[in-house]
Amino acid sequence: MSLLQQQLDRLAAPQTNVYQDRRKKPSLLYDDPALAESFSRDHFFDVGISGFTELLKLNSKFAKYSHLFSAESKHVQRFIADANTNKVLDEAIEGFLMLLSPYFLTLRPALKAMEWLLQRYAIHEMNVDAVMMCILPYYESPLFLRTVKVLNLEQSGRSGEVNRWAWLVKAQQSGQLLVKNILYDQWLHSGAFRVFCNKFIKKVIKVHDRASDAQHAINFFATTMVGGVSRMADLAKNTGKSMATEDHVMRVLQELHVWLQAPFNELVCGAYLVVMQLAMSLQLQPQVWDKVAALLIKHRRQDLGAELCVCLVAIYHQQAVTHMGAAVLERLQDTDEELQEHLQSLSSYLSQYHLNDAQSYAIIRNVLETAVYEGRALPPQDLRFYLSEMLENFERSFPGGYDKAIAFFQIHADTPSGSHYTQVLGMMNSVTSKRVAASLAQDMDEAMEVEHQAVSSVQSILVLLKQSNQFCARSEEDKLVGSLAHSLADACIHAVQTFKVERHPIKNAPKHEKYWLQLAETGVVAWDLLSTAAEACLPAVSSLSSSTSYVLPPPGQQCAGDSSSLLLCVKLLFLLHFKKRKAQSLLKKLFKRVGDESSVLRLLALVGGWQPHMTYCSLMTPPVKVMCLESVASLLEESPSLHPVALHQREFIIPSVISALSFCDDDSETQRSVRTAAASIISVLKSTSAAAKLNAVGSYAPFVNVIEKHSKGVFMDTSSEYLVSAMSIACEEDKSVLPLLLSAVTSAKQPPHLAAVILFSLAQLQSKSILESLLPVIQRLVRQGSEAHVSSGDRDKDGSQALDPSLSMLLYWSLVHLNSESVKVLDTDRGWQVISTAFQCNKNIIKLEGNLFSPQGVIAEQVISHELFCHMHSSKTLGKLWALMAAAAADFSTSQRKVSRVQRALRAVSLHARFVLEQVQQLHLVTTATSIKESQAKRMKMDEEKMGRRMKRLSGDRKQLSKPEDSDEIGQTAILPSNWRRLRLLLELVCEVESVTEPWLLVEVLCGCLHEGLGMGPQLAEQVVPQVLACLYHLVNLSIQHPPKNAKLSSLVPLNIEAVVQCIRQSGEPFTHRQAFLVLTLAAKIHPEAVLHNLMTIFTFMGAGLLQRDDHFSYQVIETTVNTLVPILIQRGDNSRSVGDVVQVFVDALPDISVHRRLLIFRLLTVALGPSTHLWLVLCLTIKTFAQNGHSRIPEDITTTTRTITSSNDSSFNTSLVSSNSSIVSDGRRPGELSFILRVCEQFCVEEQVAAVQQVLALLVALPTELGGNYKKSWIPSHQYVAVLKLNMLTGKQLRHFIYTSVGFLVQLFSSENFLATLVPVSESSRAEEQQKLQHSYCQLLTVVTSYLHTVTSLITRTQNNDAIACKFWSALQRKLVQLQEGVCAVLQSRQLLSVVSQLIHAELAAVKLRSLELLRTRLLPSAAFFSEEDSEALLQLLPTLQVLGCNSAEGQDVRQAALCALQLLLSFLGSRILPEQVLPVLQATVDQVTPKGNSPLLVMQTILVVAECVGHVKNESIAVLPRLMPTLLGFLAPPSSETDLLPLSAATALYKVIENVPKYITRYLPELLVRLCRLSWLLADKDTPRDVKICAKLAALGASLRHFIEPQVFLPHLLNAYNELSAGQGTDVCCVVGVLELLEDLVAHFDQSALRAHHADLVLLLKRALGTRLNLHSQNHISTADIDTIEWRTVTAVTRVVLGQDEASNIKLISSIVAWTDENDSVYSRIALYRLVQHLASTLQVLFIKARLADQVFDHAVAILASTSGQSASREDASSVCLLLSHVLASFTEMLKHDSVGFTTDTRFKMLMDPIVLQMRNTVGGMDKYKQRVRDRLRPCLVQLCSATRNDALWADLNRQVLMLLREDLHPEVHVCVLGMMQGLVEELREAWLQPLLADTLPYVTEAMESQHAGVEEAARHLLALMEDIMGDAVREQLETHLELETEQEFNKNLRQSKVENLNKLDELRKELRLKDETIADLEGQVRDLLVHLDASTSVVGNPELVGASVALPPQQQLNKGRGRRKR
Repeated sequence: MSLLQQQLDRLAAPQTNVYQDRRKKPSLLYDDPALAESFSRDHFFDVGISGFTELLKLNSKFAKYSHLFSAESKHVQRFIADANTNKVLDEAIEGFLMLLSPYFLTLRPALKAMEWLLQRYAIHEMNVDAVMMCILPYYESPLFLRTVKVLNLEQSGRSGEVNRWAWLVKAQQSGQLLVKNILYDQWLHSGAFRVFCNKFIKKVIKVHDRASDAQHAINFFATTMVGGVSRMADLAKNTGKSMATEDHVMRVLQELHVWLQAPFNELVCGAYLVVMQLAMSLQLQPQVWDKVAALLIKHRRQDLGAELCVCLVAIYHQQAVTHMGAAVLERLQDTDEELQEHLQSLSSYLSQYHLNDAQSYAIIRNVLETAVYEGRALPPQDLRFYLSEMLENFERSFPGGYDKAIAFFQIHADTPSGSHYTQVLGMMNSVTSKRVAASLAQDMDEAMEVEHQAVSSVQSILVLLKQSNQFCARSEEDKLVGSLAHSLADACIHAVQTFKVERHPIKNAPKHEKYWLQLAETGVVAWDLLSTAAEACLPAVSSLSSSTSYVLPPPGQQCAGDSSSLLLCVKLLFLLHFKKRKAQSLLKKLFKRVGDESSVLRLLALVGGWQPHMTYCSLMTPPVKVMCLESVASLLEESPSLHPVALHQREFIIPSVISALSFCDDDSETQRSVRTAAASIISVLKSTSAAAKLNAVGSYAPFVNVIEKHSKGVFMDTSSEYLVSAMSIACEEDKSVLPLLLSAVTSAKQPPHLAAVILFSLAQLQSKSILESLLPVIQRLVRQGSEAHVSSGDRDKDGSQALDPSLSMLLYWSLVHLNSESVKVLDTDRGWQVISTAFQCNKNIIKLEGNLFSPQGVIAEQVISHELFCHMHSSKTLGKLWALMAAAAADFSTSQRKVSRVQRALRAVSLHARFVLEQVQQLHLVTTATSIKESQAKRMKMDEEKMGRRMKRLSGDRKQLSKPEDSDEIGQTAILPSNWRRLRLLLELVCEVESVTEPWLLVEVLCGCLHEGLGMGPQLAEQVVPQVLACLYHLVNLSIQHPPKNAKLSSLVPLNIEAVVQCIRQSGEPFTHRQAFLVLTLAAKIHPEAVLHNLMTIFTFMGAGLLQRDDHFSYQVIETTVNTLVPILIQRGDNSRSVGDVVQVFVDALPDISVHRRLLIFRLLTVALGPSTHLWLVLCLTIKTFAQNGHSRIPEDITTTTRTITSSNDSSFNTSLVSSNSSIVSDGRRPGELSFILRVCEQFCVEEQVAAVQQVLALLVALPTELGGNYKKSWIPSHQYVAVLKLNMLTGKQLRHFIYTSVGFLVQLFSSENFLATLVPVSESSRAEEQQKLQHSYCQLLTVVTSYLHTVTSLITRTQNNDAIACKFWSALQRKLVQLQEGVCAVLQSRQLLSVVSQLIHAELAAVKLRSLELLRTRLLPSAAFFSEEDSEALLQLLPTLQVLGCNSAEGQDVRQAALCALQLLLSFLGSRILPEQVLPVLQATVDQVTPKGNSPLLVMQTILVVAECVGHVKNESIAVLPRLMPTLLGFLAPPSSETDLLPLSAATALYKVIENVPKYITRYLPELLVRLCRLSWLLADKDTPRDVKICAKLAALGASLRHFIEPQVFLPHLLNAYNELSAGQGTDVCCVVGVLELLEDLVAHFDQSALRAHHADLVLLLKRALGTRLNLHSQNHISTADIDTIEWRTVTAVTRVVLGQDEASNIKLISSIVAWTDENDSVYSRIALYRLVQHLASTLQVLFIKARLADQVFDHAVAILASTSGQSASREDASSVCLLLSHVLASFTEMLKHDSVGFTTDTRFKMLMDPIVLQMRNTVGGMDKYKQRVRDRLRPCLVQLCSATRNDALWADLNRQVLMLLREDLHPEVHVCVLGMMQGLVEELREAWLQPLLADTLPYVTEAMESQHAGVEEAARHLLALMEDIMGDAVREQLETHLELETEQEFNKNLRQSKVENLNKLDELRKELRLKDETIADLEGQVRDLLVHLDASTSVVGNPELVGASVALPPQQQLNKGRGRRKR
């Protein structure tokens, strides 16, 4: 079968999944589905092979699954394979993935291997369980989520079962990572997941044999199992219903033996954890736990004994198991050593737990009984040895339980059957005696301290007692003041609680303080003293009555009257209960003082029913309660007349008994004693006849009867649950009990804590009447707590103003009674008012057991539930409650738990949309215009607001800039109107509701809100629009899921598509885009026409700003839109005009579509049309539009510059095209349209692309050949494609462009790498059908192309003479067709290629030879990866032929060069597969061709490269040719003679090969090689051409090879000689020593200390010479400063490398010698070299530079340098050197100070350095520009680091003063600017630390600088002052104000004095002016009179007599006034 036939067979394989949607091709390695689709199967196979190879190196067990990655695997067809084949594959894939799991998260090869399984075996569909076993341990990682996204989780299994992974669909769609609780819930609720977990761990045990590989899987399994069991217990505790089933227990216990036998200790420990969690969560039968314990012991591990003991302890501690079973004991006594180890481990681990006495007693007794029973056959000494350590641990850790165990064994040791206890009892007593002896000394010390405190306590009691006696002596009524009595009682109580209370050892000792103090000295308080004090307090007790309020006052509050007496009685009862028998008389006196028997009964009942965690609970301890309850029982038994009082509903006797029956304590004995005492009262009341007689209304008798029946269960219950059940039974049996209890609760005389206990006992009852009765209580308590909280304000942060514990308990249990039955109360006005008020109260007024709660929190966390909402039948009430919760949700911001609770409850509520619509309408968000004017006004207002916002942004409001960065969100929330905030909150809750009735009612109003929100501006819109879109999506989705029955959905859902698209266009937030995408996805299903109208708008603007890529949401929107709309548009057209019109619309909009979406849209469009029939249409229409426009409408593709449609060979035709506005560019760029359609083609398979090419060629053949201006007249279109494309509308020129561009595009398509990779199958095992099909495709293409090429050739001949333009066009098209033909022929297999080349290489024409050799060369390139190892034999046969061609001088230079290039690549490819004797002839022949003259440089270069490859193959056998080869190569190691001269590069390559293979034989050539290497490296160092860069890189590699392959003792002397030779040279040869220094640095870097010491002297001598380069060469003009810097820098790095390799002493010696060398030279140039070295060392070594004491060697020297250069004046050259020296010295100081963390910078060094640095501020050497640069870059950092290193305010102050004093000196203004900049740097770095001590000293200087006449100084001062104000704030302003006040006052006084003098002078001047004016007026009057006289005399002569007469007629005074007026004017 031929290769072509095999390829065709492979292409015809019936893989059924190829018919699936290729757009959704999954991939783990590629994010872009289009990119993954573009790769072929071979590409993924290569990826998988590379990953599998890497995995095989890590674990050899992967070799078992190599068949999954074999060549045959590429042809596996799983979807059509039989069941047995798929089963085998499933097992192999599952095993491989399990083995792969440990590497999944950390290694990329694992992903590569999985990628192949995904692409070939479809594991995402057929092996989902296996994939999950691999990835589920990493469920918290993003990589897990990425893998889940490619899995098909919604499918059913092959047998029809439901997919067990459907619960992951939500995470798959949302992209949110999983959390632990999700897996725990899944284990709890899904049996399939539990089965998977057990199967998973079995596979882990089977596959892995290393614990490290199974670690992640075991951790996941253990945490999931433990978490699931724990979750089951938590839910049972919260709901009151057990979630455990038989399956849960079975899945744990059935597989337990598998886990315990696993080879991994981690899994065994996990099994222990699972068992312990199961024991703590469930109560199972003892027999089950005995089997479990026996199994644990059976499979025990020697190294896990301690963990096993802890597990056993947890089992027997949590379960009701009193003794170990026989099976357990049998396992325990296998060997004596195991029993001993078990007992010791058990006791040591038990000591780590806090057990009470009862628990520890039970464990000790159980263990010792078992030990005695099992060890009775042992000798006594062995048993003592086993038990001694365990007993000591028990006695030390649990003394109380140990004492109880001793008492138990003492009792049973005396019995006849307890003789075996005697031995154990003796050992226990022995351990106890040791403990007593060991602690005796400690007890003595403690006793002395106790005695001292006891004496002080007794003395205080005596003082108070004496005061009371004195008061009683003066008092007439013989009563004690209450406060004194309380003080005395408190003192006694303190003594009782602190010290031991005993009687005096002398029975008849008198009651005197002397004896009491003597007894106190022993640490004992005399009982006689306490009884005397108690008796002294009795007169202060006043009688109590039925009207007394039995409520104790708050602690610390002063009380009087009944409250004081009641509290004093409680204290006395506590005091007297210690000696009940001796205090009987005092108790009787106390009861007599209290009042009648009913009052006594109430007092005792109050104490007996007191609850823990309440005030005064320390006084009412369980023993006190027992005493009081027993006294009540005795009192009732003695006085039957009190029974009616006790049973009456107005009394609280029975509630106190209920409280006592609910008493709980950690000690079961204590709890039982209290409950027994309470039960005795019930028994007394039940046994009397009064109880039966009073069985009527208002009596607790029925309740007593029921409780008495269940008394036994109440005693045994430890959690009071049985009491609650009994109360429920009592209320159900007798309907009168519940009203009785409720009346007791609401009674004003009922103590609050007792009322709360009653409500607690009624917890199981769900009744509306209960809550109705509690409404007044809730209202009163909420009001009381709120008022107290308001009055306290913010002071109540510790809950001091909360309700007291009794009222808190009452309010809590009252609120809890809001349940599914009592929720009906909310339908009433009263109930709604009370409950809503409580829900709105978010103040922490409830205080329980030290925790604070609010009524709102209690209701949210304890009451609100789904069940509660389900029982609300009133929609109105439901709506009001929903609104209330929505309003209160804003207050839940501090407690996410409350919000989650409310949201979970709302999620399942069924809500009608009308109510939400009313709520939204009440917000008045959408304003409707009633007239055109209003509409215009509204539009104008919106435009004004937009313009205002725009102007505000442009103006840059300072207030916005002054806000902190974190205030943006706060400001936005504050700006958002309240009604919009309300809407946002409402919509958030609507989105949580899963069931909304008639959701379409809200769509229209929300679209209006969306439109209004968009007009609010971008900042406000971003807060509202996303939530509106999310709600719209939720509502529309619900409408689609539950459509109306009698109407069309499109008519009921008026969705505004324009507004949604506007959101995408206006918003820049990805979240808003995402929400809009979701809405458009649903809108396409309802309103496809509307979306069609906005189709291109969506494609154009959707996704702008999404980082140039689409996410899952936008992809889904585009896909749905195209798939929905395009079929409607084409209307079943087949190559019709309608199809062309639709495609034309997309093509026309191509430039407007986002770049990242173009390919996606056109791919979806083509798929919708059918790629096999319409891909050509998309291509041709795009090319037609491109040719018609004459230019590219989208950016050109500059990435593809090597192959363009218009090549350089078509320059003649390019001229005509460009001159006629051609759109085909000739500058090496591809037009954007053509690049785009090329990418479109790559999205489809080869068959579809070939079909499109055939159709395009058929169209081109049908086009006319006469393309002149009148071609339409003679052309009659005969092809149907012409009409579809409307080509007859094009002009002749446009049609030529269309043809040429189409052919050029086809050339690009066939030369595309993706097309070739997809077209050419690599495998040789393809079937004949596939090869035949592929061959048929080749034949068709070649036939069409050849035919068209023949036609074009004939047209060239026809138009050659008569039409030059047409001839040029057809000639250019001919060349393109030839390229197309070559592209088709280029698809050849490796063997086919070798066969063709072997024939063509012997052709006569040189061009044919050259073409064949070029083809072979390109295939041999390493980047081509064309040949494989199987082709080695065939390639080896070409070796002689290529050698002959390359060395034959008769051949042309081009052919020889191509042959030698192919020969070089062939040798490189064959590598070790070729023998040296086969290469040796090639070496000898090519060496002879290196030297002959007449050869071109390129040919010589290629020959040298072949020689290099040959040397690498023959190695030592090449020694014979070295004498001929080496001189030639060294001669070529010279600067290139021209731009194309690559001989130095090839020579360096050959030399590298020689040194690498025969290093020992080149010593004689080493001196010349080093000199030439260094010289050439220096000459090419500054050149940046690609050729020179390559040469430099090769030279660097050559130098590295010399260091690596030449011995140091040989290499170093030659290196030193090379330095001497180069340094002694002329001109630039001196600079070539840089290469020597580089080689030296590299060599030293690889020296050890011994080698370094051996060559130390030579190295130091050489480096000192190199350091003196600047000193020696600065005067030589032919060497630039830059070259000197380069040499010096290389010297510095070399010295640094030496320092890094030496020890500390050698380094100190080296630096000292360099410093001495510098001083000897006494030159600025040597100092520059020194401090350049110091700077580099300090920055490299950092703190080690100081620790190694190198800084000590240069510090003083550097300070002296600074001091000596502070005032120098030098020439320009010297100044430049001084500036350079200062720069390096300051930089050295900066580096030293910056890394000073060891206290190097002492006060002395600070002072030494301070003065030179301050002097340098004056030093302007080098000019002002260099001065400013030096201060900014060097001096300022140095000063900052100096101050940072020394935190001393005094030193800082001195420095600050000296620096600031420079501002007052007459220096250059730029110096002042630099000083201020220096200060600013200090302030910026040190901030408050600098300013706090120096602020007052700094401000005067800064303010003076602000008054400078120089603008730069003033500006610098202002910047500094602003920085100081920013840091210090008010402190700076206060200092400034003080300073300004002083200046202002002085200025004011000065101005005042000056103004007085000026005013006096002005006053004198005014007076003088007035006098002068008066004199002038008098003169003028005289002159006027003379003038009038003169006028009278001359009237006859003057012209107008009337005018003269009128003037004369005026009175003299008026004339005078008139003259004055003129004068004034």
